[in-house]
Amino acid sequence: MTSRLIESRGLLEQIEIVHAPTDQDIRDKASCAHVAIPFMQRFGADFFSPELTPKLRLVVQFGVGLEGVDIGAASENGIAVSNVPGSMSGNAEATSEHAVFLLTSMLRHLNDLPRRFSEKCLGGLPVPRSIYGKRVTVVGFGAVGSVLCKYLVTMGAHVTAVRRNKWDDINDDNLDSQTLNSIERAQSLEEALPGADAVILACALTPETYQIVNESAISLLPRHAVIINVGRGPLVSYSAISDALNTGYLSGYASDVGIGDTPEPFDPNDNLAKHPNVIFTPHVGGITDYSHNKMAEIILDSIESVIGGKQPSIWVNRPGV
Repeated sequence: MTSRLIESRGLLEQIEIVHAPTDQDIRDKASCAHVAIPFMQRFGADFFSPELTPKLRLVVQFGVGLEGVDIGAASENGIAVSNVPGSMSGNAEATSEHAVFLLTSMLRHLNDLPRRFSEKCLGGLPVPRSIYGKRVTVVGFGAVGSVLCKYLVTMGAHVTAVRRNKWDDINDDNLDSQTLNSIERAQSLEEALPGADAVILACALTPETYQIVNESAISLLPRHAVIINVGRGPLVSYSAISDALNTGYLSGYASDVGIGDTPEPFDPNDNLAKHPNVIFTPHVGGITDYSHNKMAEIILDSIESVIGGKQPSIWVNRPGV
């Protein structure tokens, strides 16, 4: 949220931005807040207590994922919860671009390139691999997954998408019909993993998707596949990935969201973070200049609604408030 954007709406006298980067800062400053905008922070049930946040009226997630917000506790205390859907903000495009970057980095052995350069090695082995012609399985066909499939099809990959719901339920006027007709459609990993050169996780974390990439799932892949995660860390079993990398069964793992149940930020000193065939990025996939500005505009729309005594346009917990 920028002062320039707030000024452009004539709201400088009505909105004061209070930064609270640490958990202690949040507790110290929460009592004066009417709106809270979490980035990577977690708002548990205690945050929504009348003692801590007596004036709070709205929580707006700066992004899509609300797993860090206790929506039930917010509803019990009459606090509206909102977020910014990826399809509205450029987040889906940004995250898809980052997924392609991570996939390319794995296939082209990015971690080894500085060594080759410093040793004046031109070319080198193993030979870099191309996305073109590869069999890529995308898990999830929501805002991110559908855009990602479009990008991969354009780059010449053979794409299979996994969607939990029935494919004939799709009804999106903005969906590229050419992309939809160019991909293989599956409803389970058992259908989509055999033969895949790469798997990209772009689905939400739910009880059903928790650790969907485990020893059993990895065993369905051919040797030397790579796994990319732009969904959530707990979609993947830490031990399963570690074992598969150390035995050479998997060629690489790249993630923008960590791995397993370890909260982000992931420990840079962890053995997996130091593995030569692993890349971690600090949850930056959905943030670009375009998406950041669009998200700020949408969040300010919600804040303006609350200031004017209106309902936020995106109201996640509407029935309970």
